[in-house]
Amino acid sequence: MSEEKPAPTSESYGSSAPGGGRPDVNSPEYQAMDRIAKLMEHRVDVLQGKVADEPETPA
Repeated sequence: MSEEKPAPTSESYGSSAPGGGRPDVNSPEYQAMDRIAKLMEHRVDVLQGKVADEPETPA
C-alpha cells in the first residue's frame, strides 16, 4: 500500500520565504534576474522593430 501525497497548492510553495512567499526584491539574485528580464524584453522590442537597437546605459 502506498501513501497518496496531497497535491501541491500555492500555499505550499515559498512558505519559508520572507513576506509570505513573495520574493525579496532587494536580494542580489532578484536584482540580477530583473535586469536579465528587462534586457530580454528590450531585445524582443528591437526584433519587433518597436525601438532602436541602442546599448543601455549602466544604472
